[in-house]
Amino acid sequence: MIYWTPKTGAQAVYEPILSKWAKVEYERSRYGYYPVAPQENIGEWHVRQRFERGEIASFNETISSLAKSFGLDGQGAQEIFDVLMKDFADHGIDSKIGFENPLANSLKSLEFNQSNLLAALVEAPVLQSNSDNEAAGCSYIPPGNSNTLAGDVFYSVATTHTYNRGHNGIFVKEGATTEEIETVEAVNPERGVQRLLGSIQEGVCAPRLLHVKTDDATRAGAVAFAKKQDQGGKGYNKKSLATRIGPLEQDAYNCAQLVWAAYKKASGGGLDIGEEYPYEPYSQLLCLLTF
Repeated sequence: MIYWTPKTGAQAVYEPILSKWAKVEYERSRYGYYPVAPQENIGEWHVRQRFERGEIASFNETISSLAKSFGLDGQGAQEIFDVLMKDFADHGIDSKIGFENPLANSLKSLEFNQSNLLAALVEAPVLQSNSDNEAAGCSYIPPGNSNTLAGDVFYSVATTHTYNRGHNGIFVKEGATTEEIETVEAVNPERGVQRLLGSIQEGVCAPRLLHVKTDDATRAGAVAFAKKQDQGGKGYNKKSLATRIGPLEQDAYNCAQLVWAAYKKASGGGLDIGEEYPYEPYSQLLCLLTF
């Protein structure tokens, strides 16, 4: 948006400062009626702009877009920024490249999941109703079947999440029916990591069964790891952008992080599933489709 006054001339207000100004009702805010100077950079990752009665500062467009794609508020953006900057320094990664890669990958992942949601709405047969999914237009389908093995993984469109990045869990008990099959999943921030019967699943839309190519010992180890996190009452990690950063044993997990940590731990670090590229700890697990 461009503002003009005889005193200041024409001044443009760009994102993300524009959004922050909008949240406080533009000209009716405490910052006054108009910007008095152009936006300026503060170091490499922050910007600011002076208004009639104050200054608005923000992360630059790259960081703000990254935060927006993951549904992060201001505090969440700052927390993930600090985590990633430390990880870049620890691994000798240029921060500019470091932040641009996860932004591109997160947008790619969101696009992938959106395309899967559209396909699911058309193709998914109605097996059982579920209020959350029904409201979103997707029928509930229990994950797993008689071919499911302990240690297998399911990927699903996650219709109950505001930002549809998909959802997954690891099967920890085999069976011929959904009443017998059990999974361990990082469900949501309210419920944390839980062990679930296939028949009481929530937020599962057109699930895909994925077999992990590994030996039986590693598969059993991954199952044991997942069960341990459920028994330990672990919480939910909202920092999905930092899925592959930090120790494997944590107090909280997101859904992809739990599956990744289970197999990485069980394989002694040899099996790092879920990525298209050899090492990108700061990019989201792209739907666990690249085993």
